[in-house]
Amino acid sequence: MPHHIVDLKNKKRYFIVPQSHHKEGIIKQEQEVPSYYISWEAPEYLHFEKGRNWTLTLLAGGAALAAIFFAMNNYSGMVVALLGTFVVYLLGHRAPRYIEHKITPLGIELDGRVFLFDELQSFWILYHGPVKELILRSKKTLMPLIHLQLEYADPNKIREILLDFLPEKEEEEPLSHIIAHLLKF
Repeated sequence: MPHHIVDLKNKKRYFIVPQSHHKEGIIKQEQEVPSYYISWEAPEYLHFEKGRNWTLTLLAGGAALAAIFFAMNNYSGMVVALLGTFVVYLLGHRAPRYIEHKITPLGIELDGRVFLFDELQSFWILYHGPVKELILRSKKTLMPLIHLQLEYADPNKIREILLDFLPEKEEEEPLSHIIAHLLKF
């Protein structure tokens, strides 16, 4: 299997073919390397509009939890419940930013942050209800899955490009994401 070497300074890509695949030895083929293969804009996360019922349920749940802590004379728990309710309300009503995504010769760039292909294990494109996203499995233990919204990007073209760099491995949508979607969060 040929190996890719990318020279970004000269914008060339070299394919090195092992001697066993060719009688005359190692062959180098040059190709122009683009600064990126594909780019798209998408929201940073899937957003659901929250209705009046969602807000009332959240406030009632937060008030009930605060009342339980108050009855138990746990005032710090009451304050945490009230602050938590307020934070969830703010985050639930915050509209996501649209960020630019790029697949480059070195990795995947999100709003200026690059995830190198060397730091990634695999990818999967997920279609599930309203969800159309690219899931990247990272080699890092603290951030094993990276979810990128695709919105209107062509998933077939993205898949075709990524297959040159990463293996495709099916990933399930995490339970936390399924619950968040059911709660419209």
